[in-house]
Amino acid sequence: MKIILFLIVVLLFSACAGEPAPLDAPEEPPEITEEQVEIPTEPEIITTTAPPVTTTAPPVVEEEPKPVNYINILEDDIIEINITKMLNHGNNNTTNSVIIIEDRYLFIGSIRLSGVGNNRTWVGSDIDVYDMSEQRVIISEQLDGHLTGGFQQCPDNGIYIYSYTRDSSSYREYYYKTYITVNEIQTEFIGEDRFENVMNNRVLRHIDGGIFEEVGGELIELLPPTPEEAREYDEEGRWYLSYNNIGAWRFYNFVRQIDENRFIYRIRGYEWSWGIGMYDFSTGKQTDFPDTADFWVMDIENNLIYSEHSNFYVGPAGYIYTTNIDTLETKLVFDRSDFPAGIEDIRISPDKQRVAFHFRDGRLDLFSATVHVVNLFTNEIEKTFYFDSLSKMQFMDNNSLLLQRFRYANRDDMVFIVPLNLD
Repeated sequence: MKIILFLIVVLLFSACAGEPAPLDAPEEPPEITEEQVEIPTEPEIITTTAPPVTTTAPPVVEEEPKPVNYINILEDDIIEINITKMLNHGNNNTTNSVIIIEDRYLFIGSIRLSGVGNNRTWVGSDIDVYDMSEQRVIISEQLDGHLTGGFQQCPDNGIYIYSYTRDSSSYREYYYKTYITVNEIQTEFIGEDRFENVMNNRVLRHIDGGIFEEVGGELIELLPPTPEEAREYDEEGRWYLSYNNIGAWRFYNFVRQIDENRFIYRIRGYEWSWGIGMYDFSTGKQTDFPDTADFWVMDIENNLIYSEHSNFYVGPAGYIYTTNIDTLETKLVFDRSDFPAGIEDIRISPDKQRVAFHFRDGRLDLFSATVHVVNLFTNEIEKTFYFDSLSKMQFMDNNSLLLQRFRYANRDDMVFIVPLNLD
């Protein structure tokens, strides 16, 4: 035991005795004098001129344009353009207005919806301009929250489209005007509850169902507002059309200009048109044309107003009339009684030589359609075309048609350019 204790003491002593000694302090660095410091001199700059290097760039290989999958040539040289594919429209986009300018530019107005099935609501509008020569969209604009009407062509080949937004709590409407050309698109605010038309340098306002001219910030009444007996008022004093007296509903729409002093208007009712008439700035006179109920103006030429008779409930009746602006006489110039019933759209050529109309024929299914082009003087069918469905049509010129099919029944939006080859 004593030996073990002795060894432990020895070990403890050795551990203490083995602690390393403190390090010596470092030596002071030697003092450096100015004579010992070598100051570097500025390096000599040598300027040389590199010999010119001539290289030959590899030849530029132009890429072949990618084939488009939305344009096809059909029988009879009909050009088919799939708008849905062209604009990558989803299920909630559909075209509502198409017009061609200069046989090259396709102006397309579309609406955007949200929701599913019958619960979809209109949430905005899109405007696109497609260059058929370059096969690309050159202008694209979204108008969120805007509800739009159809295009109106201007003399300078521009396009106006009017739109409005609606306050869901107050039901007040705010109107806008969008001007579109192949180079630009501009949207401007018009005013609350004010729709406008521009006639030369005159600004015409649609207010409270009447038409006014705005001069120097003041409004001059041209056509009277909706009569008092057709109105009811809310707690804030704002009026709305009364469903207790729909027979008194009466409000005016500007249709089109005749010349620098006169324009045609339509008198609207509940679900009908009371007729058409003319306002003359030179006399300040309003003239309602007799025997023109449910007339929808198609064109004006040589003092004759060409109108189709179209009822709200049954659509186009297929009859075309002329109304003489001077004598106020109305005549029937096209009677569709010799043709199938159910006409959905009818148009007259710019030279007033032909009419074109389409109707559902039941050939393939409920939507399949036939187009007839008829000589207005002989009443003979000159051309017939068949489609799986159609919505609207117009004459591009005297010898070609622009047909439109808007999306429904799982069909894409389409435009068909149809040469008639009659002249």
